[in-house]
Amino acid sequence: MVEGSSIDIYARIAVFGEIADDFIGTDNITYENAFFQGVTEMWSGEYQGKPVKVHLQHVSPEYNGAKIKVIFNKTEKPEDISYADKQSGTIWMYTADGRDGVFYTGTEFVYRGARNSTKEEFMYTSGHEFGHILGLADCYNDDNERVRSTLETPMRSRQYHNAREVDYYILLNHQTWLADNLYRYSNDKLVFKYIPCEKKNLSKD
Repeated sequence: MVEGSSIDIYARIAVFGEIADDFIGTDNITYENAFFQGVTEMWSGEYQGKPVKVHLQHVSPEYNGAKIKVIFNKTEKPEDISYADKQSGTIWMYTADGRDGVFYTGTEFVYRGARNSTKEEFMYTSGHEFGHILGLADCYNDDNERVRSTLETPMRSRQYHNAREVDYYILLNHQTWLADNLYRYSNDKLVFKYIPCEKKNLSKD
C-alpha cells in the first residue's frame, strides 16, 4: 500500500516446521532468518522516487488473523523444490533449495545442478516465492517470448536479486495481491517495452 512519501509492503508471517531453526550449511544463519532477510532485501527498493519498504511481522501459527504460512521442510528427493500457493497464502520452503536442482541430505549437498545451495540461493528463492504471494507469475513461463527471455525481474532469474521497476509497476497498478490469479507480465503492454540491441561495428578502422 502507498503511504505518503513511501510505498509499504506489510505481511504477517507464521512459521511452521522444526527445521526452521536449523542453520544453512556452514553459514551462521537459520532458514527462518534467511527467509525473512531474503524477502526484505528483494522487495525493498525505490519506485518513481519513493522508497519501497517491507514490514514483516512474525506471528504464531495459532494467530487467527490473515497471515502467510511458511512451511520449512527437509529436501529428501530431487523433485522437492520450493513453491507457493497464492490462494492458500502458503509457501513451502525446502531446505537448501537453490532453484538449481540441488538438494540437501542433512549432512552434505547433493548436486543435480551446477551450484552449491548457499544462503544466498535460499534467500533468492524466499523472495521469489513471496513474489507469487504478491500475485506475480513466473516470468520465465510468460506467453511472450521476449518477456520470457529478456525482462529483468527476480521472477525470471536469480541474477536479479532485487525487485525492478516492472515489478512495482504491476503491483501498484493492478493490486495483484488482491487478485485470485497470478499476474502474467505480458498481459500489460505498458510494462514491457522491447528495445533491440544496437548493432555494434566490430570492424577495425
